[in-house]
Amino acid sequence: MLLLLLLLLLLLPLLLLLLLLLLLLLLLLLLLLLLLLLLLLLLLLLLLLLLLLLLLLLLLLLLLLLLLLLLLLLLLLLLLLLLLLYYFYYYYYYNYYYYYYL
Repeated sequence: MLLLLLLLLLLLPLLLLLLLLLLLLLLLLLLLLLLLLLLLLLLLLLLLLLLLLLLLLLLLLLLLLLLLLLLLLLLLLLLLLLLLLYYFYYYYYYNYYYYYYL
């Protein structure tokens, strides 16, 4: 019994050291897990930022397209106006000379 107690007394610091080592390993693992989670969160944030940038780019492209369409419409309107002007000018011009010679 005394021998067993002595053996236990001898092994106790070793066991405590082993327990401490295990605790340290567990803490390290927890820290690693936390770091991994943080990295994942950062990656997600980066992805979200990229998505936002893409959306902004798409919106800008849409705006540019709309502006182009508006410009085209304006050009068409100008062309129509020119055509009308041309038509009226020649119509009245020929009419005037027609009545003039009569």
